[in-house]
Order: sequence, then structure tokens, then C-alpha cells
Amino acid sequence: MRTTLTAVLFAACVAACAPDARAQTQPTPVGPPAVAQRPTPTPYPIVVVADASVRAGWQRYQFGASPAFSVAMPARPEANAERMPTAPDAVVHFYLTASERGVYGASRLDGLALDMDGVTEAQRESFFREYVTGFGEGFRQGLKASNLDYELSFKPSKKVRAAGREAFEQDMTVGPFQGRAQLVFAGHAAYCVVAVWTAETPAADYQAFFDSFRLGAR
Repeated sequence: MRTTLTAVLFAACVAACAPDARAQTQPTPVGPPAVAQRPTPTPYPIVVVADASVRAGWQRYQFGASPAFSVAMPARPEANAERMPTAPDAVVHFYLTASERGVYGASRLDGLALDMDGVTEAQRESFFREYVTGFGEGFRQGLKASNLDYELSFKPSKKVRAAGREAFEQDMTVGPFQGRAQLVFAGHAAYCVVAVWTAETPAADYQAFFDSFRLGAR
């Protein structure tokens, strides 16, 4: 169930996940010109996956196959898919849901111009930094639309293990709200999980979400 506060956070996260919120979300070259016409994308279906290890009241949801990308969430997410304005062959599929104490999202960005397994560490880090900065700024602007005008700040990004792979992680603060994003690269795709919560949210809530991040083999 969403409270008034989490409804505002949810709306801000929707704004943050839209591709237009990010000025740059993939390394150059970006691929075909943005003027090229492409069919309107359809988000990958949401599949409920049985998992006895998830928290009581939560379920594991899978978004697409090859590889299977899944995460545990407190409620069935809303799905959307859009083409990147700067790279029309790239499509971002994003899934958002909310509980009484936070907002949880997952996104998979398919069709990147470059094989991210073959680029330099600096390029992967730059991609992650731009992607998370775009989300944070989009979230800040989404709050501003609800007359909540806060400063945005980031902690330094770091390397972690997520979904059994090397990943990037970064924490952010927007006024009284805290957030974290994790991103894993695999070939021409990127897989991201993000959560936003209040200072009163128990760490067990959002930690369970990040711990449930799974990415299967291609």
C-alpha cells in the first residue's frame, strides 16, 4: 500500500526512469541517428517466480529472458518501455513499485551500441555515473513538481558484487530521502536496481531488495 509520501516518491521515480531524464546513458558512439523511426517498444512481460527465500509478503518478479533478470519486490510493479532519445536502437524497460516505506525499481537497457564486456573500466564507470546522475536529477525534478525542492548529493561510487557479478553501486541523498543504485553490465545490455526510502525505513527493507538481485546466464 502506498502512503501519500510514497505516492510522491513513486511519481518522482517514474519521472527519473524516463529516458528523457538522462542526457547521456551510453558511451559514444551512440548508434543510428535519433531521427530514425523505430516501432514503439513493449516492455518485457512480468513473470512471478516461486522463491521461498524472499521476505514474507514479497514476491520475486522476472523481467525478460536471455538472461533472466529478476528481483524481489513488495508488490507487483508497473511496467514501461521507451527508446533512448540519443540511441533509438537502445530500449530501456523499467519496472516500479512501492511499499509504505519506499520505492523499488528495476530496469534493463538493451541494445547498447558497444559490447560493455569489451570496453575499458573507465567507460563502464562513466556510463554508470551518467546513468545514476540522470536518475538522481530526474528524481529531484520529479519531487520539485510536487513542490518539494531539495539538494541532490552523491556518495562516491564503488565496486561491489551483485547478482553474482562485478557491479557498480552508488548512494544518493535528495533532501530527507536516501537512495541507492546498483548496475551490472552483460554484453550489449545493462541491468539496474534502484531504491529510494526515508530515514525511518529499516535497513532490512531495502537490503532485502538489493540482496535479491539475480541475473541468469545468457
